[in-house]
Amino acid sequence: MEHLTINHSTITILPTEQFKTISIFIVFIGTFDRKSATSRLLLNRLLSSSTEQYNTKKKFNDKLLGLYDAYFNIASFAMYQTMFTIFELEIIDPNLIGDPLILEEGVAFLKQVIMHPLLDHQAFPMKEFMEEKRIIRDRILNIYNNKVVYSTIRLLELIAKDDVMTISPSGNLEVLETMTPEGLYQDYQTLLQEDARVVVVGHVEANAIHSLMADLKLSFLDQPHRYYGRPSRAMTDPAHVVEEQAIQQSRLLMGYDTDVFYHSPDLYAMIVFNTMLGGMATSSLFTIIREQYSLAYQIDSSLSFEFGLLVINGGIDASQEETVIGHVKDIIKAYQQGSIDPVLLKMAQDNISSNLKESLDRPSELFQTLLRHELLHQPLIPEFIDIIQAVTLDDIKRVSQQLSLHTIYFLKGMGPDYAKN
Repeated sequence: MEHLTINHSTITILPTEQFKTISIFIVFIGTFDRKSATSRLLLNRLLSSSTEQYNTKKKFNDKLLGLYDAYFNIASFAMYQTMFTIFELEIIDPNLIGDPLILEEGVAFLKQVIMHPLLDHQAFPMKEFMEEKRIIRDRILNIYNNKVVYSTIRLLELIAKDDVMTISPSGNLEVLETMTPEGLYQDYQTLLQEDARVVVVGHVEANAIHSLMADLKLSFLDQPHRYYGRPSRAMTDPAHVVEEQAIQQSRLLMGYDTDVFYHSPDLYAMIVFNTMLGGMATSSLFTIIREQYSLAYQIDSSLSFEFGLLVINGGIDASQEETVIGHVKDIIKAYQQGSIDPVLLKMAQDNISSNLKESLDRPSELFQTLLRHELLHQPLIPEFIDIIQAVTLDDIKRVSQQLSLHTIYFLKGMGPDYAKN
């Protein structure tokens, strides 16, 4: 791994002949709030469909095809109060096709996308702006119909230990309706001023990257970012909220406080515990509630180290709510009392290790690993696996005892088949 500094920006190069491609990632790190969550969605769509030079979707896509069918994408995601916007370009390794200019053309295309968007004076073109705005509006309105997403958002709104928890990454309709082409241009200017990093993965020399990116004007801001919060609250009895809708399959969500965040020493033990509990096909929730008792169509658990949460999420019959809740509590209580299967622990460790090893085969996963290593100081994959494999039964018992049930949310199905319930 090599590091360059160009115009005060950090470029990390992972030279490898493992892949047949060269992947370039440019990540902008800014603030996540209700406005940016929505405007960045719209901005990404406009930036990824045209530029000043390639001023139609056809010309844009034709250029990618001309780069030997290169892959390009812009995506944003949030980590607590921090917004990441990633420009990704994957092109074929020039050494495989005998065309040394392909890397230069790819970098030039990437610069065009970032620095020269299609504009109408100091605004985005109205026609394209309104079309992309309509698409995002439809997606926001459609959240209600996606009960898995809808129920997760509702749970976070109910827990609401922090205002950031109530911000939907899918965007906010009220914010969207106030946006204008001129206002989005200002948001674009904000993007260019955000803290930026560059990561290159592939068979490429540092000197070549330095030469090609010497004129790329990015910002490097030596300032802290907030990747997680430690909200405090008075201990109260767990909330239990029931909402009824005309749906066939009910959704049961149980949110537990963990007090484990990105920099917590128990992070790795909590990852293993979550995998044992509901993160794989042989997990406790799956084998007991779904397979043994046939009480769920689907059930799993997931972690949020941003908010210190573990969420159990299941699709069940409306009449089985209390029964499933009782079994979930019994399963967690067994862990807390030390009734832990060492075979299941080993299976979870091997499952996590296998997934980590597989990520070495994907440039995008390597990029995510490098980003977490740099920003969160998490270990690289070999050390990560060693830490996971070192988790003990006592570690699992300890972290399970940190769980505190905060909120139960039940989206109760009231379709024709459930009229009797």
